[in-house]
Amino acid sequence: MTGNSHFIVIYFRLSKIDDFVKGLVSVKRCTVNVIWDAEAEIWYTQSDDIPGLVLESHYFELLLSEYKNEAAYMLEANCNYKGPFELSFETKRIEYVEEAS
Repeated sequence: MTGNSHFIVIYFRLSKIDDFVKGLVSVKRCTVNVIWDAEAEIWYTQSDDIPGLVLESHYFELLLSEYKNEAAYMLEANCNYKGPFELSFETKRIEYVEEAS
């Protein structure tokens, strides 16, 4: 029983330190729209939070990977921001439908 209570106390203290550190560090939150264009058969990105970073790819996972790699550079270059950030990817699919005859 004593071993478990020590574990809980240690965990509680680490948790409090973690919460304190998170409070000191500001994390930029960025929303990225990932859109499928069926006519062009590509995924492409748009984001108001990371200006200038527009990528396109035929493969969804490859696009996300490339975006994560380029986001830090573009945030620093275009927003003068160098720090931790969070990317929230939102997907959308666009389909073009011709009028029925």
